[in-house]
Amino acid sequence: MKFKTSINLVRRALSLLQKQDQRKIYVVLVIQVLTTLMDMFGIALIGLITSVSLYGIQSIELPASIKEILAILQINNLTLQVQIAVLGLSTGLLLISKTIFSAFIQRKILYFLTIKTAVVTADVLEKVLNQPYDFVKTKSSAELLHTLTRGLSSLLTGVIGAAGIIINEIALLATIFVGVFFFDPIITLVSLFYFGLIAFAQGKKIHTVAESSQNTFTREVINSEAQILEAFNLYRELHVRHARKIQLAHIIETRRKMAHHNVNALFLPYIAKYSLEASLVFGSILLMASQFILKDALNALTTLSIFLVAAGRVSPSLLRLQQGLIQFRSSSGESCKTVELLDNLGNQKVLVEGVSPKSLPSRVSGEIVLRDLSFRYQDSERDTLSKINLTIPSGTLFALIGPSGNGKSTIMDILMGALIPRSGIISIDGIPPNQFIASFPGAIGYVAQESVFSNTSIRDNLLLGLEDHLLSDERILSVLEQVGLLEAVRHLPNGVNSSIGERGLMLSTGQKQRLSFARALITEPKVLFLDEPTSSLDSESEKLITDLIKSLRGKATIVVIAHRLETIESADQVAYVENGQIVKIGTYREVISP
Repeated sequence: MKFKTSINLVRRALSLLQKQDQRKIYVVLVIQVLTTLMDMFGIALIGLITSVSLYGIQSIELPASIKEILAILQINNLTLQVQIAVLGLSTGLLLISKTIFSAFIQRKILYFLTIKTAVVTADVLEKVLNQPYDFVKTKSSAELLHTLTRGLSSLLTGVIGAAGIIINEIALLATIFVGVFFFDPIITLVSLFYFGLIAFAQGKKIHTVAESSQNTFTREVINSEAQILEAFNLYRELHVRHARKIQLAHIIETRRKMAHHNVNALFLPYIAKYSLEASLVFGSILLMASQFILKDALNALTTLSIFLVAAGRVSPSLLRLQQGLIQFRSSSGESCKTVELLDNLGNQKVLVEGVSPKSLPSRVSGEIVLRDLSFRYQDSERDTLSKINLTIPSGTLFALIGPSGNGKSTIMDILMGALIPRSGIISIDGIPPNQFIASFPGAIGYVAQESVFSNTSIRDNLLLGLEDHLLSDERILSVLEQVGLLEAVRHLPNGVNSSIGERGLMLSTGQKQRLSFARALITEPKVLFLDEPTSSLDSESEKLITDLIKSLRGKATIVVIAHRLETIESADQVAYVENGQIVKIGTYREVISP
């Protein structure tokens, strides 16, 4: 990954945080960089201890520079043993304090970023949910789940956290090398070249492998999660085909690929660790030999002690730097889908929510008007709908019919504000659908062709975003009776508080569709959208739902997509949709007549 690309990725990650949170990160980073001076002072004290010890053991008078330092520290009048003890204790306290403080700060940063990840996840999820439906459905459930969880976590805690480690360790290494430069410039430059060469040789290969492995690992994770979800969703089909082993084989193969690339990514830090340890031992041997060849024993021991202590600080720092770089590359690979999603979100229109128009209708009637409306799905080369004109009077039953794939569901999604038309006007009671929803919460109800429920109680599924206190027990029982579910619910162990299982598995198909109707009716809507509400029902449930629809005429504007004759023939108006246009509109008899 190029340096400029890495900087842009860090900026992209930081842009997800609020300005005050960004400032906190910058302040902590500056504090971390300043604490590296403690290492330089610690190494200098080690050099001082070595010099004082060697001069004292040989009963040689200390150089004037060392005497001056001892005087500044106010220990010049103490005995040799006490001087060394004071210096040693001070050095130990200084270096240990720095290590403890660094660990404390690093933990605080990780905790801070983890908490902020939860906040940012909610923000990004809100942006995704505010997108038109045609954008959302271009992403698989597994991809969205991974992008909004592990991907965002990698972008924040991984990329920002690793960037902080990299900057801190580079500052520490620079401080140490600057400090020891004053003791022996030549050896410092040689050591810098030596360790730099090792780091470059390791980094070029390891970091490329890290990013590549993580990219592939992320792709295989998404594929694996999608296959597992499919196995549960297609349980019956796999059972009757006796195809579970084949599906399992696909899952196992994907998981095997995923594990292979994950092992590669996990082992990379160990490669850096072992090669660095070997390089440090080899370098120390060369340094020791050169010092005793080129210098007298006193200077050689002093320089050697300083560089060994410095190497003791440099070695773990280099290791942390390598691990930080590997983490940065790995996190970059894992967050690539998240960055792609964030970039796409920035280029998308958003649904207008929470914005009320300046003037509202005096009462909610539910009249719907479409004028010259056209719509085109993303990445499509032609319009799905073209020049649609409709007026649906309030309180009427309006049916959309026609061949599958010709635009009926698209019209309904636009009426509900889930899709944004390319051109034209759409209004409910004179205002756009999303502004109508924001101004009159609960005034619109929707029943899908396939009911979707959460693994909670009947009551919670009826609430679906409503505050609990807004839904009385009397209202719940009333609407359950209205859809013919009251008797069945009363026989459940906990009544309306009984769990219905994941995706409503504890209910029959007819019961699920009735519960879906109950959820739509719980707020007493003035506009009701029904997408093939009786397509998969038994005759008893179909009759109950059909009678219910008829009973709501006049109380709500009902727009229904249906093929069942009984629903269509009782409609006030029927529109025949073909090739994205309304080719006929009128009563059922008028529309079906040649």
